[in-house]
Amino acid sequence: MSVLVVDDEESVRFICEIVLGSAGIPVITASSADDALEILDTEAERITLVISDYHMPGTRGDELVEQIVARYPDLPTLLWSTVENRERGIALKDPMAKEFPQRVQTLAS
Repeated sequence: MSVLVVDDEESVRFICEIVLGSAGIPVITASSADDALEILDTEAERITLVISDYHMPGTRGDELVEQIVARYPDLPTLLWSTVENRERGIALKDPMAKEFPQRVQTLAS
């Protein structure tokens, strides 16, 4: 079981590695959607969850999620953003998408 964290900011990837790692969850990181897809092409069987930033240069997180769903339909994804934008909001196209306010300990179980 590994979590793939996709974020263009190194500090965010580092924090995710520390927090998830401290809960015993192995983490693989990618700095872009392209890197994430390359990792999935070779290591999809090891990855049980993809957590992706929404706001990234190049391919946005929602576009990455669409590609993941097309290639790996059973792989859960979580889309997040560290940029607050209440006026615009983000509409997820997947009717099964839900918000996950769970703590890291919950994800580890």
